[in-house]
Amino acid sequence: MKDLKLMKTLIALLVLAFVLNVSVYAQSDREKTDKFKSSVQKLEDAIKNAKDLTECQSIEGQIEKLRTDSQTDKALLDKSLYPDDFNSSIEKLTTALTLRKGDFSQIHQLKTEVTGLQDQVTELNKKNFDLIGEIRTLTLRVNKSEKANDSLKTLVAQLRASLKERDKLVMGMVDSLLTEFIKNPSGLSEAQQQGMLTTIKNKNLFFNIQRTINDNIKFMEVTQLTADDISEMKKQQIKFSKLWRQMGPKLADVYLSKKESAVQIDQINSLFTSWSLLINNQLWGNVDKVLKSKDVKILPYSNGDQFADNMKSYIQDQLKNLPTLGKDQSLKEFRLLSDTLWFGNIKKEWVPVLIENGLLSEAQKDTIENNLAQWKQQVEPPFSFNWVYVALGAVLIVIIVVFIVMSRKKKGV
Repeated sequence: MKDLKLMKTLIALLVLAFVLNVSVYAQSDREKTDKFKSSVQKLEDAIKNAKDLTECQSIEGQIEKLRTDSQTDKALLDKSLYPDDFNSSIEKLTTALTLRKGDFSQIHQLKTEVTGLQDQVTELNKKNFDLIGEIRTLTLRVNKSEKANDSLKTLVAQLRASLKERDKLVMGMVDSLLTEFIKNPSGLSEAQQQGMLTTIKNKNLFFNIQRTINDNIKFMEVTQLTADDISEMKKQQIKFSKLWRQMGPKLADVYLSKKESAVQIDQINSLFTSWSLLINNQLWGNVDKVLKSKDVKILPYSNGDQFADNMKSYIQDQLKNLPTLGKDQSLKEFRLLSDTLWFGNIKKEWVPVLIENGLLSEAQKDTIENNLAQWKQQVEPPFSFNWVYVALGAVLIVIIVVFIVMSRKKKGV
């Protein structure tokens, strides 16, 4: 009886030991699987948050260590990680790390490119500053010395070429940064943003954009530009402004929490507006100079509507004063404005630039010319056909014929 009882106790202990052993073994497998999954998740997060290539290299070592340490549990993990397995989990980490390295390689390449551009821009900034100072000095002596006048023309040409080269380089810097944003339409990661911020700060991007616009403004202030010069500068301003409008909002997103940089972005937007207005005002100012050179006083204007309306008002005043001025004086005033100033200068030299840049429309130009045509009809009407003159001519011809016939008869007699 005692033996039977002892046997039962032993069997119970063996069953309990087996159950405990199976439970411990199952718990150990679960822990291994959970530990592997946790390691994979930590590495994924580390890849996303990596700040540079050095961190990526460190993560690469961690991935390799995980591969080596977990190799003995490969069969277990292949069953536990469905639909993935051990190899695919490691490959995903490796692929993600490779892509992350690519991001930093692009940023490193961009920094290298911008560094080269920055050196050239710094040199051109100094050159342009010196040229503007020399031009201002020579401008004061230009009327007193023919030599100074020739030197001024040379310096202006050098400054124009230097500004154009520097503008191109700065636009290239902005375009390179914009390209990075375009490559990542969903937005830059935190690490990419940090790399972009470092590049912008180290290369004085904002300063160089502001310097570029300010130097162009100074160039316009110290020189007399032709219609072709202003047209070329307007195209440059529009191109640069368009590039900045694409870049500005993206930079604003990156710098959203940086008050100082947000102020700089607003300042650049304001400078672009000032540059555009200065070009427009100088275009209209040159038209006004042409009119004032012959003492033709049109009311002030700063856009196409005002110009067309004020030209019309001037012409209407001339028509009202026709009886007082007399036909000869009115004809003289008409030919001065129409033939000499409008068709001889303004339409030929300045109107194409105004229309090209949207400051004057074809309809507004036609309105001005229609008003000039109405003025012409009053002071220089076209020849009109008159039947009275035809009748008089016919009578004169008859008289001549009769005279000839009678003369021949007399000679015959």
